[in-house]
Amino acid sequence: MSTPRYDLYSAIHKGLRLLMMDTLVQLGRTDWQDPQQSESSLQLAEYLLQTCQAHLEHENAFIHNALNRLDPESCAKTTHDHRHHEQSIQMLGQHIQQVRSQALQSKAFLGSDLYRAFGLFVAENLEHMLWEETHNNAALWRLFSDAEIQAIEHNLVQSIAPVTMLPILRFMLPALNSQERQAMLEQLEQVLPEPVFAELSQSVGARKESLEWVQQWQTENLTPALT
Repeated sequence: MSTPRYDLYSAIHKGLRLLMMDTLVQLGRTDWQDPQQSESSLQLAEYLLQTCQAHLEHENAFIHNALNRLDPESCAKTTHDHRHHEQSIQMLGQHIQQVRSQALQSKAFLGSDLYRAFGLFVAENLEHMLWEETHNNAALWRLFSDAEIQAIEHNLVQSIAPVTMLPILRFMLPALNSQERQAMLEQLEQVLPEPVFAELSQSVGARKESLEWVQQWQTENLTPALT
């Protein structure tokens, strides 16, 4: 049996899948006639779009650039996918604003349409992530050592501000298995301030808590920028 190679996609993709599923479920069960529930769901949808936009930009800047230096064809499909995803993110953002601007009695139809549109977006991203985890990983393993792949990942992570990193960790950590979670917590303990790490480590076990934490974080940090 060959030794498993280092997979830099695994953890973040698990977190994105959890975030996508929670967002899709939340949109599907939203009562669009309830102003507070409607706005909470729209803000979570916006957070997903912001996270996906940042994620593809990070992949472009670090993973795709590394692959392109040695084999420009190795990530051609995912580069094309990213351009399509950026267009989808922009259109979904406009759709969110349309729902937000409607009177309550008119929101139900647009809200249901938004839910279906997000379902397609999630489906496309699930297929895209599978391609990255198979074809792109194969290219990385062919072109780089594990140490070099970890260096690419390290540089990518170092480029992300803590205020951006912490919310996605609320989805990433609960999505990992126990061994992966423990390893990541040990790494985070070395770089996070003690109060931040203590608060983070207490909430990694529950999906519901991770969703509620991000919604609270959105209210405290994103609402002024969205209104």
